[in-house]
Amino acid sequence: MDPSFVTGDGRAIGYFRRRAHGALRRSAFLACVAAGVWMSCPVLSLHAEGPAIPPAPAWPTERQAGTGNADDSPVAARLTVYLRLLSPAGGTADEYANFLTESTTWPRRGVMVARFERALSQEGDPAVLARLCARWQLGTAQALARCATGAALPPSRITQWARAAWIAGNDQPADARLMQQQFGSSFTAQDNWRRFDRQERTGRLGAADAQVSFLDPQQQALARARLAFHHNDMGAESLLALVPPDQRDDAILVLEQLRWLDHAQRLDDALALWKRSGFTIEQQQDKAGAAIFWHARDALARDLLAQGRNRDALLVADDRSALPEVSFYDTRFLSGWIMLQRLHQPAKALAAFAPLTTATSLITRSRGLYWSGRAQAARGNRAASRVAWDEAAQLANTFYGQMSITCLQDNAVNGLLAPSQAGQSVREYLVRLHPPEPTVEESVRFETSDLARAAQILASWNDFHHARDFVIKLDEEATHPVEHVMAARLATRLAMPDVAVLIARRAGRDGLALVEDGWPRPYVPAEHDLPQGLELAVMRQESNFDPTIVSGAHAVGLMQLRPATGEELARRTHQSFGTITAATLTNPQVNMTLGAAYLQQLMERFGGSVPYLLAAYNSGPHRVDTWLASLGDPARDHASGEVVLDWIESIPFEETRNYVERVMENMAVYQARAITGQEVAR
Repeated sequence: MDPSFVTGDGRAIGYFRRRAHGALRRSAFLACVAAGVWMSCPVLSLHAEGPAIPPAPAWPTERQAGTGNADDSPVAARLTVYLRLLSPAGGTADEYANFLTESTTWPRRGVMVARFERALSQEGDPAVLARLCARWQLGTAQALARCATGAALPPSRITQWARAAWIAGNDQPADARLMQQQFGSSFTAQDNWRRFDRQERTGRLGAADAQVSFLDPQQQALARARLAFHHNDMGAESLLALVPPDQRDDAILVLEQLRWLDHAQRLDDALALWKRSGFTIEQQQDKAGAAIFWHARDALARDLLAQGRNRDALLVADDRSALPEVSFYDTRFLSGWIMLQRLHQPAKALAAFAPLTTATSLITRSRGLYWSGRAQAARGNRAASRVAWDEAAQLANTFYGQMSITCLQDNAVNGLLAPSQAGQSVREYLVRLHPPEPTVEESVRFETSDLARAAQILASWNDFHHARDFVIKLDEEATHPVEHVMAARLATRLAMPDVAVLIARRAGRDGLALVEDGWPRPYVPAEHDLPQGLELAVMRQESNFDPTIVSGAHAVGLMQLRPATGEELARRTHQSFGTITAATLTNPQVNMTLGAAYLQQLMERFGGSVPYLLAAYNSGPHRVDTWLASLGDPARDHASGEVVLDWIESIPFEETRNYVERVMENMAVYQARAITGQEVAR
């Protein structure tokens, strides 16, 4: 993780990925997979000691192009077409249309649709245009323009499609110009506003700036004010004065103003605006809009907490809008935490935590149960607190399940204070986690599905770059917990640990713990003085064990390091890896060595406190210095584990709070699994 800027894993953070999957595969394994009996195939692991992972193979390989071999099956034949259509060679509009019709569940459908429209825009045969232009609603400027001039479609249909496409996309300057040239006269003022609204909401600010000139004059004033607040322009309020009064309650204008005030630390003004119109407008939003408002409320509530304004923070946090599930649980938790830890109102806190205790997500449920136990203990009801902690302890693969085990054992060993012992008490609970076993019928149905067969064939072709898409798609199609189990096991058997971790995360949100496949150990860190399992825990959270992953911040590889950071770490630790580039950091051994060196530096800087170390790894050490000054330094003061936990929950960044808890839980799981050198629950 880059020490100066980090994106985190993300419950909501996406990565720009470039895949170059592949590894040594024994010929016996390839034959086993190609024969379609993957459930009896040996499990392969990737090791740091092995060779660098080769790039994704070009299409077609000799084996893919061949006929009359073991891969000559209907699925293999469709795969050769699929790979060609995705390759630079591409195909005709007819080929794309036929494939989209026949393979509706295959992955990368969005890419195929885009390729279809591109091929259609280059099609010169009027008969083909007449047949294909009307098949699906078109969304790209080039395809719409081609079909408008080359196909006998009703003008009303093309106009309808063009208006929808203008609202929904085509933000590149060339596409926008073409849309205006071909269809601009049909766009209404409402169309133009909806386009701007989407662009500004989603952060496409360059396109939104360009769109302002197409708006009506009154809309332009509102748009410029929204953009100014979004950009944190110090003169934004002067533009707000130009907005007509009847437009000043525009939901996004109010939201951007609330963020702007909070960012400027004008907390009284932000609180007044929430009271005046923010809460009312939030309640009028759909679930997606309400979730955005919640993040603004959460930020303000935590800034108020930092100033000791606990009751104001509770006023902001304790809102009962029709929030989506995740945000609803977040607001209930923060409200309950303020009631319990700041206002000392355990009975009210218990009521706030109650919805979390029945949540489907393992992480959410364990959090609710742990804090319900704390609230019961604060009320003096020790028996009820132990009931809650015992239920949470059954979710031993989660941070708060592990904290509950600590409470049940009267804090004999607390992983926050003694990280090297985090897994000792967890193992006996972890072995009780058994996912459902598929029946023979379920296994056969899964194994013989087109998606599973395609993944197996691609693996036998050594094309793990595309095989992973099929396993992920299989899991996306899951309607029963056992299908998560089978998809994770398939990923493990095909030596795709990053996919197995991804599936385990999804399964956890659906209430299922996949410990064996979800916490793999595909790499072997070198011996060092770090707590056991810490490197694996960080790798799982940073990259899902994908050595080629690249984040939006240009951090690379297993432990998400920037090249400049890697170069500095190599210099400080006298490592002879040559010039550190992004390509160098995709080498697992290099990445792990430098990542471990950075962890050790942070361990020394923060006095051995793993929670501080992890917060610094995610958000930067200078931010942690600031938080230690403002939130206190429980590790220095030899405080209890409960005080350290409050420090974690007081971190102002949701991403960093989540990061610390997820890596701590990972470390405990890896320690527990290594205690006897055996695997735990499958």
